[in-house]
Amino acid sequence: PAGVEQAVIGDDLCDLLVPAGHPLAGRAAVRREELGGERWVSQPPGRVCHDWLVRTMRSAGFEPLIVHRAEENPTLTALVAAGLGIALIPRLGRGPLPQGVVAVGLDPMPRRRLYALWRTGTSRRPAVAETVRVLREQGRACLVAE
Repeated sequence: PAGVEQAVIGDDLCDLLVPAGHPLAGRAAVRREELGGERWVSQPPGRVCHDWLVRTMRSAGFEPLIVHRAEENPTLTALVAAGLGIALIPRLGRGPLPQGVVAVGLDPMPRRRLYALWRTGTSRRPAVAETVRVLREQGRACLVAE
């Protein structure tokens, strides 16, 4: 947009979380089309991750069957651990996986590009420059490079 500068921080990948005993748990990657009969846990409608799940599965030709909803990713992960469904959660949106939950890749891997944004002409301000520098540094440490 006009009046805004930006820098790419990196790409946040999204994993499929399944219970350890799930038939997909031993796989390195799963194609979206294989997930049509699964039961899902997700954030409520209108939240970014819910909308991402719905768009991703619709692109594979089906509507996800969402059986449980929760606001926070740790709760969704606990629902997966309890065997109540599977979830699609971005890596930055979750901590270490608890025992009983396995992350499986999707093919193709969903990703979201993250940006730092600031008002045009403010990049010379020390606080803005340092914030962008730290965001880029942290992005290199924990995100996929563009």
